[in-house]
Amino acid sequence: MLENEKQFKTAMLAYLSSSEVATGDLRAYGRIIGVKSPTTKKNDELREEITAILLGELEPVQISKVGAPVK
Repeated sequence: MLENEKQFKTAMLAYLSSSEVATGDLRAYGRIIGVKSPTTKKNDELREEITAILLGELEPVQISKVGAPVK
C-alpha cells in the first residue's frame, strides 16, 4: 500500500468515525457504493468495507433494486 493510500485510509476512517456521520447515513452510503448488506453490519465493519471499496481493495456488489429505497 502506498503512503498516500495509507493516509487516505486513516483520514477516511477518522471521518466516518466522527460524530458528523450518523449511523443511518453511514448505512445509506454503504448501500450506495456497494457494500453487501450494510444494514446487518456493525459500524466498525461497515467503515472498513466502505474504505476498502473506495481504495479498490474490495469489489463492490451490484446494487439491488429489491427492498425499500434509501430514505
